[in-house]
Amino acid sequence: MYKSKYNIYLTIMLAILCFIMFLMIIRDNKNIIVSKATYVEVPQKNIESTASYIYEEIEPVKEIPNKAIDILSNSKTHTNSYYIKVNNQANVVTIYTIDSNGMLNPYRAMICSTGTHTPKEGKYPLQTKWEWGALQHNVYGHYVTKITGNILFHSVPYEKYGRPDSLQFEEFDKLGTAASLGCVRLQIVDTKWIFDNIPQGTIVEFYSSEDPGPLGKPNAPKISNNEQCRNWDPTDLSSDNPWKSQNITK
Repeated sequence: MYKSKYNIYLTIMLAILCFIMFLMIIRDNKNIIVSKATYVEVPQKNIESTASYIYEEIEPVKEIPNKAIDILSNSKTHTNSYYIKVNNQANVVTIYTIDSNGMLNPYRAMICSTGTHTPKEGKYPLQTKWEWGALQHNVYGHYVTKITGNILFHSVPYEKYGRPDSLQFEEFDKLGTAASLGCVRLQIVDTKWIFDNIPQGTIVEFYSSEDPGPLGKPNAPKISNNEQCRNWDPTDLSSDNPWKSQNITK
């Protein structure tokens, strides 16, 4: 009698345990599905998901100590070493080369647009690159390079992925002023140059000053009034770019 009751209780306990394990498995699988869904919202070549949204879920890269900056800046083991300064206030990016003595020499200046969440100070190593990257508000950046967190170098936004003829021309006309959410917007000629020439790990320093820097502040054309060409970045070297006949390319 007692043995029969014991077997019943044991059977009930095993059934409850199995049911709990079943619920845990369902929960874990659900989490996996949700996690994977985040990374396939926008299928793109060389991009796991929308650039800005992925970065919001990843812990931002911590600012690296000045001692580490000095080691990287003064390294003599790499040729073509660069150092980048982003002037948040003047909206200018200045590229420096690093000579064999570790000295910074101004090399190239770029007009840009920063924004509300652009760092006002700090030093960060460049990270991942994408030829095209999806941004917030259903727009896309061309030649995207991640700086830190969700702060990127990229072109002025495009309306369509992979379509250089879908430029937001009103935003292009804002270059040289604060206009982004936080990324550093550049003309195609400049963001492609960074994409092609600046290796991962290169230091980007943010600062704020009325002085644009040693090479001054370059100009960018205003394009909104040219209805024939304005959907293209005028510095884009694509053979289809109608600006080529306008003789204003950089």
